[in-house]
Amino acid sequence: NFELDPDLCHAFNQSSLREALEKKISRERIGNEIEKMLSKEGFEDSISHLVRFSLFSVVFVLPSQSVQLHTDNSILANLPQTCLSSLSQTKQFIEYSESMKKGVFWEGNEGKELLLVAGLFFPMIDMKYQEAKNKISPVTDNIIKNSLKWKNKIATQTSTILTSVKELHNFTTLLLNNDAVSRKDLGLALRKAEDLWEYAIALDSIQTTTDSRSAHTAFVTVVDQVNKLGLEKAWLLKPLINGKELMELLNLKAGPRVGKMTQLVVEWQFDHPTGTREECLADLQASVGSLSPPTKKSKNGNK
Repeated sequence: NFELDPDLCHAFNQSSLREALEKKISRERIGNEIEKMLSKEGFEDSISHLVRFSLFSVVFVLPSQSVQLHTDNSILANLPQTCLSSLSQTKQFIEYSESMKKGVFWEGNEGKELLLVAGLFFPMIDMKYQEAKNKISPVTDNIIKNSLKWKNKIATQTSTILTSVKELHNFTTLLLNNDAVSRKDLGLALRKAEDLWEYAIALDSIQTTTDSRSAHTAFVTVVDQVNKLGLEKAWLLKPLINGKELMELLNLKAGPRVGKMTQLVVEWQFDHPTGTREECLADLQASVGSLSPPTKKSKNGNK
């Protein structure tokens, strides 16, 4: 809560300062400074100053022009402002949740900071870039790893959260409307998000409502529904029958088919939350025929 000195503001507006930041200050140093800002209450103010003085793109550098960006140019035009707005909404959600003492799912400052980072980068949710060997990756990965030089874990967590927002969106809409939801499909989506699923639900709630109170209400409602379905620990579900057992019981050889059958076990468990190992095995044995590999033909066309 302080005013910046006019001379300092004037210096920030100089193109020479931006050039110096780009060329003379290491990315590690910039990443360290942003990390310090993130750990303080004034993180939103810090980002707003970066936007105000056109330094956002200097700090959060997009992949170079030599790398193909898979995104709409209209997104790029207002990216700093939309990122700041998303961060502000996320911060308000956090503050409201803490004041209500309900729906606080993050653990300590580290968890809160992860939610703020995901909120800041939410507008980049559909932005991809092409790496070597034609690999398509999230732009946020590049920014976190190369522009900020943060740990790979943060990049992975952020990407998982943003991807899960999209995968869980239709489910959250159905749950909010008390419509029927496939327990299996929801369970599989939550399983992909692992222990970050609440972050994804929170961001979706923030982005699809008009204020922090509505976002908090939506978030708590969806989480309660997930809990009622017994899916809050979906990523920890262990197959009733593991791969080795499947090979013995169904006379399978090691290979992709074992993986398919293991996946069927997990899907069966989501569909039958109180089902037994014996019931699961019986259903699997009945479905083995449908997974039989195609019959190979000889070179002359005969089976």
